[in-house]
Amino acid sequence: MPFQLPAKVLMANAPKLLAAGSAAVSAGQRDFDLGAVIDCDSSLLACINEWRRQATAAGAGDLTVRNAPESIRRIAMLYGVESLTLG
Repeated sequence: MPFQLPAKVLMANAPKLLAAGSAAVSAGQRDFDLGAVIDCDSSLLACINEWRRQATAAGAGDLTVRNAPESIRRIAMLYGVESLTLG
């Protein structure tokens, strides 16, 4: 079962979400579903990048990021990290 992100991923809740995702990566999770995300900012990209770094550092391969909403795709394109962050 993939790690499900909440409807809102903003600076205010990013630290808590980062910790939850990090725990999931430590437990072996590699599948992250963004399908429920309706409101987000660049903190979501920061979380995903950190989870990818943690997975790679653990030698467990890369993450799969599913159902990225258009809003986060636009932000990723603006920063030039769409292929790196969202796969």
